[in-house]
Amino acid sequence: TALQRHKTLTDSASPTRFIGWNKLARPQWKTPTEALRDRARKRPRWPPLGECDLHELFEWIDSVPLSRPKRSLRRDFSDGVLVAELVKYFCPQLVQMHNYVRANSAQQKLCNWMMLNRMVLSGLQLRVPEDMMHHIVACTSGAIEPFLNALRKRLIQSQSKDLQDIEYEKTTSDATDRDASSL
Repeated sequence: TALQRHKTLTDSASPTRFIGWNKLARPQWKTPTEALRDRARKRPRWPPLGECDLHELFEWIDSVPLSRPKRSLRRDFSDGVLVAELVKYFCPQLVQMHNYVRANSAQQKLCNWMMLNRMVLSGLQLRVPEDMMHHIVACTSGAIEPFLNALRKRLIQSQSKDLQDIEYEKTTSDATDRDASSL
């Protein structure tokens, strides 16, 4: 019966999730990894980068010292650890590296990306949509490059803003020093 089948499906070693009804009005169940694979099979919606943008992106990544050698961009950045290192290099106050664990499992990679999204990228006013996270974790070709390009632009923007803030603080402190000395 359907109740017995439901019990055997839910009592199995890997947890399953109800995903809907099939044409014969029977429930369909999938494990979390099957559901992740199905989401990652869909092609990303964002446009790929041009050759010039890719070349600039690769040069920028090569200019940053990372803990692991870069072999395959999509596999190396899929766990989020190297992304955290990139951000730490440019904005050390935003990232605490002990929060990110090198991972091979899709679930741990997703945890790293969700933490990056919540704690680090929100500070840069940059968000990674959930479908993009799933594509990055599944190492889909063409998924990580648009994100890294957006991150590069945002980090460059924040650095120039920081320099402007520092110069503004210098000019205001000089002005207050002059005002204080004239009194």
